[in-house]
Amino acid sequence: MAELSSTKTDPIVDCAVMDPVDKAPPGATQMLGQRSLKRLIDFLFLPSTHVMPNERVFAETLLLRDWDALSQTVLERLAERLANTVETAPRLALKLARCGRFNISGPLLQFGDLHDIDLVEIAHRCEQPEQLNIASRKNLSPLVSDLLVDIGTEDIVKAVLMNTGSKISTRTLSDLIARAKDNITLQNAILFRPEIAAADAMELFWHVPGQIREYILLTYLCDQRSLTGFLYEDDAWQEHQKTLCSADISDERLTVLAKLLVSDKYDRAIEQLVSNARLSPQTAARILNDKGGEAFLVAAKAIGASRAGVNEALLRFVNAKPCIIGSRERLDPLRNLFDRLSRDQALVALQYWGCKVDDSS
Repeated sequence: MAELSSTKTDPIVDCAVMDPVDKAPPGATQMLGQRSLKRLIDFLFLPSTHVMPNERVFAETLLLRDWDALSQTVLERLAERLANTVETAPRLALKLARCGRFNISGPLLQFGDLHDIDLVEIAHRCEQPEQLNIASRKNLSPLVSDLLVDIGTEDIVKAVLMNTGSKISTRTLSDLIARAKDNITLQNAILFRPEIAAADAMELFWHVPGQIREYILLTYLCDQRSLTGFLYEDDAWQEHQKTLCSADISDERLTVLAKLLVSDKYDRAIEQLVSNARLSPQTAARILNDKGGEAFLVAAKAIGASRAGVNEALLRFVNAKPCIIGSRERLDPLRNLFDRLSRDQALVALQYWGCKVDDSS
C-alpha cells in the first residue's frame, strides 16, 4: 500500500490530524484508532496512480467494519468528500446516504452519484429534509421524481417541479394537473414544466387567476395559419375555416349578447354565442359562466368584435348588480389582453376548449 503522509500541510491529507472533538462515540468498539481511521479516509482519496483498486476496496471495508467508531465530525467530512466521488467508495457512500442523519446524508443525497433504486429506497423512509435534498439533485429520473410526487409534501412536489433537471412521467404530470386546479402554488410551478402540453394548459386555464390566464393564452396558443400548409387539401377543414372567418359579429350583436347576460337570460345568451361562434352549447355555457372575463374576450376576439364593442360589453358587466364578468380593477388588464391576443390564437383556444368539453361529455 502507498505510504501515507501524516502532516496537516499535505494537500491530499486534509483530516489526518485528530481534532479534540473527533473522539469515538461512547461505547463504540473498534479495532483501529481514530488517527488510523482518519488516515484510511485520506487513503481512499489518493489518486489512482498511487492506489490499486483492491487496496481502495480493502480500506473501504476496514472503515465499514469500524463504522461505529467514526465520530459525527469525521462522518460529515467523509460525506462531503464522497458526494463528488461516490465511485471512490460506493458501499461507504451508500451507507452514509442511508444513515438517517441529515448533516451526514444531505450532501450525498443532493450531489452523490447514487443509483435510482437506492434513491427510491431512501426516499421511502427518510424525512422531509432528506427528500428535499433528493428533489434538488441536478438530474432526477422519472422513477425518482414520480415517487417524490406520490409520497412527498407540497414543498417536496414544488421542489421537483421547479427543478429544471427533473423528468416527470406523463401519468404523474396528469395527476399534478388535476391537483393544481385547486392549488395556486402548484399552478405556478407546473406551467413552467417543459412536459406540459398546450391542451393541458388550456384546461388548467379555467382554474387559475387572471395573470396566469394571460400567460397561458399568450404562451401556449399557436398561430393556426402555420398549419394551413398541411391542411389546405382538406375541403372540410377549408370550409370550416371559411365559415369561422366570415362570422364577424357586429358590435351591435355583441351588445345584444351583453344585454342578455345582464338581464340574467343565460339560455338565450348561450344560444346567441353558439350561433355566432360555432361553439357547442357546453363550451358557450362555460365561457359565459366564467367570471374572470378572459374567456369572454377570447370568444369576442374569435368572432371578430372590435375593441370598442368589447369595452362597451365589459362596462355593462362590471356596472351590473351584481357584477357579471370581470371587475372594475381588471378592466385595463382585460383590454390589454384583448389587444395582444390575435384572432388566430382566439380561434385555436376555442377549438381546445371545444375538444375538452366534447371529450368529457
